Amino acid sequence: MNYKAPRGTHDIFGTNVAKMNLLEQRARVIFKKYGFEEVRTPIFEAASLFMRSVGQITDIVEKEMYIFEDKKGRELALRPEGTTSVVRAFVEHRFDVIMPAAKFFYMGEMFRYERPQAGRYRQFRQIGVEFFGVSSPVADAEIILLACDLLSSVGINKINVRLNSLGCQNCRPTFREELIKYLTSIEGLCEDCFKRLKKNPFRVLDCKIDLHKFTYIPEMSNYFCNRCRYDFDLLKSLLDSVGCDYEIDNKLVRGLDYYTKTVFEICCSDYLSFNTAFTGSEGFVGSHFAVDISHPIVLAAGGRYDNLVEELGGSSTPAVGFAFGAERVLIVAQGNLMLSNRLKELVELLFEMQKNSMPLTEKEIDNLFKRVLIDVQKKSSFDKFGYNNVRNCNYNEIAEQNSTLFNKLKEVLMIVQDSMLLNKEEIDDLFKTILNCLVGSSLNKFVDQNSMFFNKFKETLRKVLIATQDSAIFNSFQKEEVYIAIADQKLFKEAFSFAVRIRRDGLKNNKNVSVFGPIDGKSLTWQLNFADKIGVCKMIIFAKTEFKEGKVLIKNMKDKAQMEVFMNEL
Repeated sequence: MNYKAPRGTHDIFGTNVAKMNLLEQRARVIFKKYGFEEVRTPIFEAASLFMRSVGQITDIVEKEMYIFEDKKGRELALRPEGTTSVVRAFVEHRFDVIMPAAKFFYMGEMFRYERPQAGRYRQFRQIGVEFFGVSSPVADAEIILLACDLLSSVGINKINVRLNSLGCQNCRPTFREELIKYLTSIEGLCEDCFKRLKKNPFRVLDCKIDLHKFTYIPEMSNYFCNRCRYDFDLLKSLLDSVGCDYEIDNKLVRGLDYYTKTVFEICCSDYLSFNTAFTGSEGFVGSHFAVDISHPIVLAAGGRYDNLVEELGGSSTPAVGFAFGAERVLIVAQGNLMLSNRLKELVELLFEMQKNSMPLTEKEIDNLFKRVLIDVQKKSSFDKFGYNNVRNCNYNEIAEQNSTLFNKLKEVLMIVQDSMLLNKEEIDDLFKTILNCLVGSSLNKFVDQNSMFFNKFKETLRKVLIATQDSAIFNSFQKEEVYIAIADQKLFKEAFSFAVRIRRDGLKNNKNVSVFGPIDGKSLTWQLNFADKIGVCKMIIFAKTEFKEGKVLIKNMKDKAQMEVFMNEL
């Protein structure tokens, strides 16, 4: 008898294991920069845990959970999502009491019985984060930016943040009544919508069958209480302050019942241009699956759930988080890799033509690259990924001797880096190796005549491109935790923008820094006590007088020594 993997599951091996490991390693590095620590929970829990927290009438509970009884008749379930398990662990180990704020990330297998399709499996690997203890929208903004940074780190840049607020327990009931009135006026709702309308009308808006009928739904923003309005406006303002684009989607509700206030999704449609079905040998999708090209794909999603910790037996604790399916993200990232492979083929074609004494003119080379790079100029920003850094190195004069060929080859490697397989420093070092070989040689002779030297360069570049198919080598993470504090609430947005910058770029003396804060609405004394409790080594304090002079205060939390430092020196 021939056995096959159960429908909706898949084997991961070969280069796909390397890609999965690479994604998880990238995630760990970025999570550390945002101050998150790893937590691992069991893959099965009491079934009632998910029924209570996720919601009895969600698709997950009604149709998708794998529920079974153990030998003692206890009803258990394979976890369908990660948040509920992390909250259960948070309460069980009394973190709600002993930690004023906590940040956790997780990576693990989830299980849902649903129709298998591209990037959606019955057993899939989910990566997510949960941020407990901060009610301010600064936590919401931090989580959204974290999700965007992570996707960007694997070369997925053309993303769209969809944002909404579901209000709170004070203002949602009024909106709920108006929504029911509107939905009952619509004829021909599907069976699922009728069931949801009676128990949870918000879930009707998540219906894929009747979604096109909901043209004039009431807007939650018209029913916000003062607090919800302030929080949502502040969230949008924080995202605006750091250049994070988003759009408000009044129909966005998410599929789980525990969400309050902020909900968001991060979508990508850029992969559609590849219009390709991934095969079992090349990607994570079997040959009987195809990428759905009718809609942008949702890569990450999350929101705020301020009541869930208390509902599961803990103290009242605000929380916000997000998660994404690793396989789905890798499918989209692999779409970018397909483009780099096309460029690799072009480079190899150029080498073969030169090797066989068929040198191309600069114009012919340029035209070959233009055929492929015309899409790249629309889809990728080389400068954003350090192209300027490469271009402005001290060996730039060498490269400029043949700018057409060498700049195009630089772009090849930048696209490869765009495909999450190399970082800027590695590309820079590889080009130094290549260009050092060219010192003292005429590049024109190199291109047209010196076949032996050309073959040496060909082999070097071949090794570079082959290396991109393997796992990247990551620098060890030097742990340095800092807290961004504000002595003057008017400096909150400046402190927030500064925190975003050092999470992304690091400090001059350390590129891998864990950053906490800032948190608005708290006294400096509260922030000092908070920083002590979470054990950071330094505080960077934004104070009115020093900020006017372009300075911040640096406080060593061990010896309490304090000094003024110019911001541009950090």
